[in-house]
Amino acid sequence: MAGESEKRDPDTVASVSSDTASIEKTAGVSKIEGVTLAWSAKGLWIAWAGIMLLAVAISLDSQTIYAFQPYATSTFGAHSLLATIGTVQNIMYAVTKPPVAKIADVFGRFEAFTVSIFLITLGFILEATSNNIGAFAAAQIFYVAGQVGIQFMQQIFAADTTNLKWRALYNALPLSPFLFTTWAGGPIVERILRDNNWRWGYGMYAIIVPICAIPLLISLGYHQRKAAKAGVISNKDQNSSLLRNPAALLTQLDLFGLLLFTAGLTLVLLPMTLAARFPDKWSSPHIIVMLVVGVVCLIAFPVWEVKFAKSPILSLELLKNPTVLGGSGVVFFAFCSFYIYQPYYYSYLVVARGHSFQAATNIVLASSFASTASGVLIAFVVKYTGNYKWVVLGGICIKIIGGGLMVKYRNIDSSIAQLVIGQVILGIGTGFLNVVAVGVQAAVKHKDVASVTAILATGYSVGGAVGDSISGGIWTNLLPGKLEQHLPISAHSHITSIKDNFMAAAAFAWGSPERDAINRAYDDVMRIMLIVALVLLFVPLALIAICQNIDLDAADAKNDYGGVVIGNSSGRRSGAPVDRDRETTGES
Repeated sequence: MAGESEKRDPDTVASVSSDTASIEKTAGVSKIEGVTLAWSAKGLWIAWAGIMLLAVAISLDSQTIYAFQPYATSTFGAHSLLATIGTVQNIMYAVTKPPVAKIADVFGRFEAFTVSIFLITLGFILEATSNNIGAFAAAQIFYVAGQVGIQFMQQIFAADTTNLKWRALYNALPLSPFLFTTWAGGPIVERILRDNNWRWGYGMYAIIVPICAIPLLISLGYHQRKAAKAGVISNKDQNSSLLRNPAALLTQLDLFGLLLFTAGLTLVLLPMTLAARFPDKWSSPHIIVMLVVGVVCLIAFPVWEVKFAKSPILSLELLKNPTVLGGSGVVFFAFCSFYIYQPYYYSYLVVARGHSFQAATNIVLASSFASTASGVLIAFVVKYTGNYKWVVLGGICIKIIGGGLMVKYRNIDSSIAQLVIGQVILGIGTGFLNVVAVGVQAAVKHKDVASVTAILATGYSVGGAVGDSISGGIWTNLLPGKLEQHLPISAHSHITSIKDNFMAAAAFAWGSPERDAINRAYDDVMRIMLIVALVLLFVPLALIAICQNIDLDAADAKNDYGGVVIGNSSGRRSGAPVDRDRETTGES
């Protein structure tokens, strides 16, 4: 897929840029287009090697971190706040992507990657050293901001360096490490938790992630400087003026819009998980005020973005495109459905099903493995057919089947194989949905790729945040009543500790009246979560219908800007001038 010849002359790079420059490009977009003109095929593959190294580190992190959270929160006597922390995380997933897209567009891809890697490393350090639930929750903000930034920038980098027919595959590649890290996650968790050393589970990644990022940062940074010396990048003065003018920088980053968005999501979603902790529950003045202010912020946000923001964090005008709107809606409901049961599914497996740490981890990760494998395989289908819409429709139908099996085999008497089958089928459907990004990106021009990817990614994250909130609301409001219903009266004094520490629940002897009652309570609540999740999976069937089935070859021609990208046999966008000294990056 990539061939190498002679090095390109900087003068050739500059001549190409003069013919491919376009209006209304921000500095970051111009930088990456300049980089694609300046680097060799070798430089491109070094950058992708760095992407994959970083992907392995992030994949291992994702496979293990979630398993440490129940132990960390239980250490602080706050297991029932798992969904609350999950809601905060998903809100951060949503609100981080637009600023990262802004940084990538305003300053550059190299700068956005650097900021993201710094934040996730800081988050790991703070998580490992936290001494109370407040400090741990605060550390999640830095961790999530960094992780989201890295994963989001991987998508942007794939869009910058591939044509549309290859993009589904290269979007899937950073997820491919899940194919082997899935099975590494269980033993890692088992080994770390054997010594009750969950802090090291976070701390080790503060070393691993920055080291894995080195090849990517070196390649991007070097070729960005090379493009600047060749005169390809002409936005240096713009960046300098922004850094010297804080007011202009805040306007460019749309800080007020970000505050409205963050406050609105936080104040609307958190009450769902917190209401049960107030004596008056939903009638508590604190909850009412949070909801009212949150709704006002969410109403004000689109008004600000459309009418007043000079440089909106989310270009909501793009939602007038039915493919962007439909694709974002599909991923919103798909991830909302998943996160309705996911926060407590691991705890359910350990407590109600009596599985070991490793077995519970592997059952949960079966879905990740299946989604990764199907995502890579279906990317080849998209590459050779140029079709994405019917793939997404098939993925939705498969997820509905998997959700139905999850409900059917939720009961305590079902086998491990039955549990895994539901997880695997759900995962296969999720892998198919990964190609939504290709259709959404194909519907806009290259200068809008980061913005539209931010909208799509926000759909993922807001869906997850809403799902987490619903999950927390169901768990915190229903579990105490179910425990009271099933537990012997003599054990009612343990209800609070069982609710707040899942290890306290698992400590009751298997087969004892108390453990049987706890298992039934867990099972009752999980059944409700899974039914709600299944119902939501039917909504995307209507949303995919409004998406256009875009011809990816035609969309590639429309988005021509020049430069070395993966998937073009000539090593350039079709509109770029040919030069015999240019390197080629094409299909093999």
